[in-house]
Amino acid sequence: MNSERIYQFIFSFGSAVTTALSPTLPYILLCTVAVLADCFTAWQLDKRVRKTYPDKTSKNSGKFKSSHFGSVLITLLQVYLLLIFAHFLHVYVTGSLPFNALKLAAGLVIGWQLWSCLENMSSCNGAKWAMVLQQIMVDKTARHFDIDPAVLEGLTGRRPEHLGDGTGEPMNNGRQRPSAFMATTLKPKPVVILGTAHGSNVPGKCSPDGKFREYRFSRDVIALLKPKLESLGYLVFVDMPSDEVPSPQNTELSLRCRYVNGICAKFGKDNCVYVSIHVNAAGADGKWHLAGGWCCYTSNGRTKADTLAECFYDAAITNLHSYIAYMDEGKHRGEYTEKQNPFRMDRSDGDRDLEADFYVLRHTNCAAVLTENLFQDNRADVEFLSSQAGKEAIAALHLDAIKSLFAK
Repeated sequence: MNSERIYQFIFSFGSAVTTALSPTLPYILLCTVAVLADCFTAWQLDKRVRKTYPDKTSKNSGKFKSSHFGSVLITLLQVYLLLIFAHFLHVYVTGSLPFNALKLAAGLVIGWQLWSCLENMSSCNGAKWAMVLQQIMVDKTARHFDIDPAVLEGLTGRRPEHLGDGTGEPMNNGRQRPSAFMATTLKPKPVVILGTAHGSNVPGKCSPDGKFREYRFSRDVIALLKPKLESLGYLVFVDMPSDEVPSPQNTELSLRCRYVNGICAKFGKDNCVYVSIHVNAAGADGKWHLAGGWCCYTSNGRTKADTLAECFYDAAITNLHSYIAYMDEGKHRGEYTEKQNPFRMDRSDGDRDLEADFYVLRHTNCAAVLTENLFQDNRADVEFLSSQAGKEAIAALHLDAIKSLFAK
């Protein structure tokens, strides 16, 4: 008999709760769909980021992984409790007012989730509509970068109690807390971001005979330079290390800048430098030319990169003595019209750097330069750059310039 009463009580209580909460069910359904849509677009973003930056992201990221699914359930539970509270608030407190607290709460939740969906869809996306949205929305690309715990510990001088799951965000009992990068009061290590030349899938970036490829030279130099910088204690990142790059070119350049600016946001733009490593060309006609030499570009006007460019010119003069000697060999006389001055510069504004409106110089937040390391359509330059001694000389040039800047 007692058990029957218990069952009756449970049934009656359940019926009463269901009746009381039935007005919230349509809104709970709509909000659930909105939260799951946010999760789905976040998963799509994670796929785009991993495809674009395969060496900077974790294979165990994404909202549908078990490590993230618990936070999704917590979010849903919080939304449900908010809707139930708003419903009872409307029934017992605000019912006479000209608004419905339940509808208002549901509208805020859905609006918040739709905004998050648009941020997910526009991040790491080179489409024109996405670029327009990114002018007012948060770029979530860097949230999917994989930051090695050793790097984090080295930067902050201490190891966080809870490291993230490969997304770069420290965790505290499953909840995100302010980044340890920003919380540290210790002086951070200098950050160097190396920019590769256009990829193997970009046409025309080669010598007239096709044997010398700019994309390959740039990545070979970075392979020599990066471990040397790291051995000196710098944090080093490479924007697009893969041989192929996204297309079209405006997408490639936009993604490079977003990558650089994401790192600047984590480490501080004044603690970062961006160095894009290229090879020049006198023409795009598939013919050999006589123009040659080394130069360094900054964006137009007086910028914070001017000091970095001066360091590069000093380092070039020091490290390209082997190139100058190479050009003075008898077999190359007459092939190079500027062998007495192998450094291309413009002193009209009081310094030596050349200025140009290059996209990656104009749209990055830190000091940024683009080096043009001789010419890929000059026979003598190509012969020098193709040699191991030439690659090492260019790598040493960049190493000395970066060291000189951070020593000042």
